[in-house]
Amino acid sequence: MKNFKSEIGCVIVFKMLIYRKIRGALEMTNENVRFFSSFFSYKNTYTF
Repeated sequence: MKNFKSEIGCVIVFKMLIYRKIRGALEMTNENVRFFSSFFSYKNTYTF
């Protein structure tokens, strides 16, 4: 039971690290939203 609990904790920490990386990248590219939106204006799947 303790090993299973530690595995869940590792998964949660791993997901939090990925979420922080993605959010940091989004915040870094937040200034270039106008450029990306104009660049991907012909694609409906890309929404910023």
